[in-house]
Amino acid sequence: MRADKNGTKRIALAFFVIISVLVTITMSGLSRIQSVVAQFDTVIDTHNAEIAIMHEIMKLARDRSLLLQSMLLSRDPFEWDEQQMKLSSYNAIYSGLRAKLLALDMKKSDLLLLNQQRAQTIKTGAFQTQVSQLIVDEEYEKARILFFEKVIPNQALAVDLMQQFIDQQRQHIIHEQETTRKQVGYYKELMWILLVLGVTVSIVIAMTVIHWLKREIERRNQIEAGLEERVKSRTQKLTHMATHDTLTGLPNRSLFNAQLVQAIKQSHRQTNFTALFFMDLDGFKQINDQHGHDIGDKVLIEICHRINDTIREEDVFARIGGDEFTLILSNLDNQHMALPIADKIIRAVNQPIELEGKLLHLGVSIGISFYPVDGESMDTLITKADDAMYRAKRGGKNHYVTVSVIPVNY
Repeated sequence: MRADKNGTKRIALAFFVIISVLVTITMSGLSRIQSVVAQFDTVIDTHNAEIAIMHEIMKLARDRSLLLQSMLLSRDPFEWDEQQMKLSSYNAIYSGLRAKLLALDMKKSDLLLLNQQRAQTIKTGAFQTQVSQLIVDEEYEKARILFFEKVIPNQALAVDLMQQFIDQQRQHIIHEQETTRKQVGYYKELMWILLVLGVTVSIVIAMTVIHWLKREIERRNQIEAGLEERVKSRTQKLTHMATHDTLTGLPNRSLFNAQLVQAIKQSHRQTNFTALFFMDLDGFKQINDQHGHDIGDKVLIEICHRINDTIREEDVFARIGGDEFTLILSNLDNQHMALPIADKIIRAVNQPIELEGKLLHLGVSIGISFYPVDGESMDTLITKADDAMYRAKRGGKNHYVTVSVIPVNY
């Protein structure tokens, strides 16, 4: 009797020890998983913050180049003063963004790449300052040559380093995700081992532990799936922000350049034509000044809808800044196919816009260049289409001008 009691006590003590060990180690594993998940959230938020700040720096760099290009096109000293003040303010904004970036926890490889980008940005800024001074000195040709031969290539190198930094942060996110998955997997395996041990000791205890662990595992799987979805969603959102205009949702200059390169390659392979439209709205500045930026933004959105309705689904319509837009028409059998589209766009833009009880009128000046007759490189086609658009402006506005005379018959 005493032996049975002692045996029962030993079994009870063994069960108690096993259950205590199971509970202790299991809770420790769950706590560790929770800690890993929390740490993962912190790391991902840091990398996403670094990506977001670098996107702001990229936008600032593009805005600075656009402002400098605007100075090249302007001949008004008062506008130069205002634009130079903006250029100076961009430097202060850049310093602030860089300070925010450096305040975040970064790896040595990130700091190395960031320092390379800063050195390239300083180099680019020096050329931009020279261009600005040449403009003020009214040495326009020297300023234009320096802008296209030094500023743009160096700006491209700086932006490329910025993109490398962003890509590196995304790789960090993938690495952290994989590391977290392995750690969570390790603790899951440990808990399953404990589960098997519990089954060998007592079916009842094992079934209880299994039921509880399954619920915990399902919850952790849901957490892991939610984390993956959050990373995917944030990555897609940041990618879209980097390649599209925030107001209109149209492709921005970066995506437009990439699409133009692809269109040129396709035209080269298929020996057909690609048309490039450079478009600038006539009268938009007066609307913006007179009625405010809110009305101006609504006007831009309405104009984008109208132009989208006149073009093909495969055509690339982009906003490259302010009231300037571009359009790529590819797979054209001849140059004449682009001209009706230009007429449709002009008619669509000319239709009055009614907003908040106001009837607004706009025009559009269009410059058109063609691959391969007007050039075989992206920069050449862009420059010539831009020049043609300004000829349209000087020639009375609200019409299109082609770079070269289009033959009647082919």
